[in-house]
Parts: sequence; structure tokens; C-alpha cells
Amino acid sequence: MKLKTLGVMATAVVVLAGLAFVIFRPGDRSVRETPMGQRLFEDLMVGDIARIRITGHDGRVAFRNTEDGWVVVNRNGFPAEFSRIAELVKKVQDLKIGRSFQASKEIQTRLALLIPETSDVPSTQKGTRVRFETEQGTALVDLVVGTARQSDSGSGGQYVMPADGATIYLVDKTFKFLQTTPVEWLNRELLNIETDQVLRVECFSNASGKSLYTLIRSAPGMDFELKPVPASGAVAPAELKRVAEALTPLRIEDVQAKEKPISGRHRFEYTLSDRRRYTVTIGNKEDVGDENALYPVQVGVDVIEGENGSPEEPPPESATQVERQRRLFEKWIFLVSEWEIDNFISDPLKLISPDEKG
Repeated sequence: MKLKTLGVMATAVVVLAGLAFVIFRPGDRSVRETPMGQRLFEDLMVGDIARIRITGHDGRVAFRNTEDGWVVVNRNGFPAEFSRIAELVKKVQDLKIGRSFQASKEIQTRLALLIPETSDVPSTQKGTRVRFETEQGTALVDLVVGTARQSDSGSGGQYVMPADGATIYLVDKTFKFLQTTPVEWLNRELLNIETDQVLRVECFSNASGKSLYTLIRSAPGMDFELKPVPASGAVAPAELKRVAEALTPLRIEDVQAKEKPISGRHRFEYTLSDRRRYTVTIGNKEDVGDENALYPVQVGVDVIEGENGSPEEPPPESATQVERQRRLFEKWIFLVSEWEIDNFISDPLKLISPDEKG
């Protein structure tokens, strides 16, 4: 081989080696090694999280961890649904990186990764911001959640970006049901009383204070009797059961701060075998302008005085529950759907079998 040819080849090798070093050298921002499978928040400790904020283009919700558990700040500290909070925290803690790349305004716009507070841009370009904080307000996580990955293979994932960062990550989890309205995070189950515990239900007209009827049984498991006994006809067991099961469970749609007691139409008192008594006062239907009518409901709880032969004292756990519930019930009026209210039958004639009415 000619000496000249060897020189050209040697020069080419040197040039190629130099290009390879420039392209693949450590720290280059255009092409970087992706930490596949690495957790995005490896140092996140659940016990450090005291506050959570979720902000979207159409709403925001905030939570705080208290002695009584997680509460929704935007609803005057009403209890949040713990399972949803726990699911969100675990999902963020377990996020694993599939790939990462440098952010740009064009990519952020296309993947809906602009922070929701950004003004003068369409809502479709904004993401949902999730922020975990310490009690002092220090950010543990400040993440913008963008669009889900579209793929024919169905591998999924979601594009996310630290709010103050410059790198976009494709992670292995999705946030499809990440809600930004406070009502979606409320603990909707207000009461869930086992029907076997109910020994007595009495319905009153709240206007007159008159007792309209009473359902009573001497022991759990026995059939309820209707008092006063109908002058004619037979009771409808299914309707008695509806009334007895109205607190199994009682779910709410929203809450309002209790500024004053509601002017109720009817009042129901449920007495349990451990002497707890729940009072449910139902107000007038609210005109909300749609088919989903809501009723304001006020709830109270106490423990009735015992007598010889009366049911046993409430166990310690029940006494603790009563005190916790009493604090809860004192603060709010509960908005309940019409289909839940239908179980609180106030007309005694509706407790009589249709074919038996005189």
C-alpha cells in the first residue's frame, strides 16, 4: 500500500475518533444516557409529606395532614378520602423513568407540559401541577403532568416534567384520573352503620315535633314492628328495611360550612344496640338547576342514658368514634343526593303494602 494512502486513512481514523468523542462525551446535553428504570424521586419519604397541592387549568385542590388524618383545605378541612391520597403518593413515589430528553417550549406545548399558571396560552397546552410539601412549605415534589404517551403497542406511560427543571421524562405510570376539584377528593361515606345494630328508628315532623311513626325491635336479627300499628292493612317489610338501612351507608355529594342549623322537614333518630343514637335532619330540596337534586342534611350523635336491662355500655372504640364524629357533625351541613334521601320514608302510609291499603 502506498505511503500516501496510509496517511489519508490514518487522518480519517483520527477525525472519526474525534467526532465520536464530541458526540458521546459525558455531560453533553443533546444526547444523554437515559437512566432507564431509575425512580424519579428516589429520596422521597412519605412521612415528610405534610401538604399536597394539585393545580390544573380548570381548578385546584389542597390537602393537609392533621392529627385526624388528611383533610381537604378547600372544604374547610373536611376529611379527604384517604385511599385516593395514598394512591397518589405511592404512584409518585414509585415513578420509574423510561426515557428522558431536553425540554423546549415547542415540546412542552405539544405534550401539555406548560405549568397551569401560565397565562395567554390555550388550556390544552397546560399540564396538571402536583406539589408535595413539608410542614414548612419546602417542596419535596413539584411536578407537571402532561399528556399520556400514545403508542400502538399499548405500552402507555405519561410525560412529566419538574416545574423548575429543563428535562422531560416518560414515566411508567399514568395519572388518568387526577382530579383538580375539591369535591372529588372528599370522603363521601359519612356513615356506615350495620343494620343489625339498629334497634329503633323514629321519624318526626320537624315543624311540629310530632312523632310520625316508630320502627322497633327487641334484639338484633329480629323483624321490626311498626308503631302505631296500622288501623288496616299489613306492613311492607321491604319498605321497613329501606328505612332501617338508610345509614348503610349514607354517602354525601358535597359539604357546606354550618353557619346555623337547617330548618328541616323531617328528623330521623336511629338508636343502636350500644346506645349510640344518630339524628338525621333533612332540609328542603335545593334548586341546583339540573336533574341531580341535592338535600341539605344535618347529622348529630349522642349516647342515650342507660336503664336496668338496657343495652350494654358503648365499647371504648365506639366512645372514641362518637367524639370524633361529634366534632365532624358540628362543623358541616351535608349535601345528599335525592336517591339517598328516598330511603328516609316520612309518610307512614308508604310503609303499608299497596294492595292492603284501605
